Amino acid sequence: MENLLKTLLNNEILEQHRLWLAGMGGERANLQGLNLQGADLKRANLQFANLEGVNLRGADLQFANLRKASLQDAYLRTADVQFAYLRGADLEGTDLQFANLLGANLQDANLQGANLQGANLQFANLQDAYLQDVYLHCGNLQDANLEGADLQEAILQDANLKDANLKYTNLKGAYLRGTIGNSKEIKSIQTGKYEIVYTIDRLQIGAESHLILEWWGFEDKSIQAMNGDMLVWWQHWKPILQTIIKISPARGLEYEI
Repeated sequence: MENLLKTLLNNEILEQHRLWLAGMGGERANLQGLNLQGADLKRANLQFANLEGVNLRGADLQFANLRKASLQDAYLRTADVQFAYLRGADLEGTDLQFANLLGANLQDANLQGANLQGANLQFANLQDAYLQDVYLHCGNLQDANLEGADLQEAILQDANLKDANLKYTNLKGAYLRGTIGNSKEIKSIQTGKYEIVYTIDRLQIGAESHLILEWWGFEDKSIQAMNGDMLVWWQHWKPILQTIIKISPARGLEYEI
């Protein structure tokens, strides 16, 4: 039954969708809730298709056109979406854990609350994408274009943002513990005990994130309350961090946060 469904998808359903897109009759592809685990959809044209709640785990979506497709609550864990065209797609709440999105075009896509843990987004285009509350723990965003993207409250713990474009990116409330910065808007330092990440106005030390000016004003008792083992480390590293941030401040995001 499952193999039959995948065969129908690759033939009848896709052909009807092609005709619909061309204005020659046919029917818009409605795959809502179907189990298409491992399906071969390489280079498939599914723009505007309804893929809500579909199971695409391990599916091959390389070079597929998913522009304006609705993928809300879809399951794409370990799917290969390499170089797929997802501009304007609705992926709210989608499970993209460990998915391969290398070079994918996700411009203007809605990824609010999506699970992108461990996903490969290297060289992906996420310009103006809506990424509020997205879970990007250990995600690879190296060389990704995040210009104008909304990453409010996003979890970027241990994510790799090396050489990413963060101009105009909204990082308000983003969790940056262990994040590898792009050495411009987000900078990171390894101290051996605590991972340090800082932006133009915010400093994350381990699990603690505060405004830089707040850090400089904290009394010893405030540091002690954060972490009982932190005070001695802080007394040693505070002047060093002050010097580093003064000499090499992070660049502004050119965005009001």
